[in-house]
Amino acid sequence: MERTIAVKLEPSLTLRELVAARPETLAVLAGYGMDACCGGDLTIERAAKAHGVELEELMGRLVGAES
Repeated sequence: MERTIAVKLEPSLTLRELVAARPETLAVLAGYGMDACCGGDLTIERAAKAHGVELEELMGRLVGAES
């Protein structure tokens, strides 16, 4: 039986938390050169800033990955 954890998509989530709760977002992160392993302790917001990505753009793509 697969167990799903409901996690609200927030800029304060770490990449590791995001991918653990929503594995479908991994491809979006990889597209920006982000990973949930070595960079997994970064929040979505800090990772976006570190990779020169607009937070709104990244959040939109992450939401789209769920569809």
